[in-house]
Amino acid sequence: MTIITTAVSADTLELINDVADTIKRKYGATTALAVHLCNELASFTVYDANMSSIVVEWFDIEHSDTREAAKPTLEVAQAFRDSLRKAGHKNPSVEWTRVRDAGRNHTRALAIASGEIVEDDGESNGANAKRGLNLRLIEELTKLYKACKKDEKVLSDEQSSALVFITSALDALHVDPSMIK
Repeated sequence: MTIITTAVSADTLELINDVADTIKRKYGATTALAVHLCNELASFTVYDANMSSIVVEWFDIEHSDTREAAKPTLEVAQAFRDSLRKAGHKNPSVEWTRVRDAGRNHTRALAIASGEIVEDDGESNGANAKRGLNLRLIEELTKLYKACKKDEKVLSDEQSSALVFITSALDALHVDPSMIK
């Protein structure tokens, strides 16, 4: 008769923790690169057939884009893919898509925080729509910041203290609280 144990070995737990740590660092690095590119790569304006202007952000540029203004982004994308290929990654385009998505989420979160766009309740995109952690943090912290600022004159000491931390958290996410309306 064999005895089956359900305990996970220490070696297995260590390897699981290594994988979790790698994923955590990868997410942080992806987000940091996306935020950096949001600051470094300029958007540009194009005009459609009706002469309506359309702003093109770096994360909306596809690999086949031939416009002159797209070249800086395409060069960054190529350097990114080359670096991942050199490191042995089999499909670096998937990772580049993740960086672009993180940039899109960051830009949207900044637009919500500054009042440029109105945030929705999340139901319009379906209950299972994925939102990046930065976007979720900025949305929720912005709501809290607005609520505290609205009643700033009657805040308790604890609430005033919380407002200081909320402001600090927004700063850490590269959101200027003075731009929140």
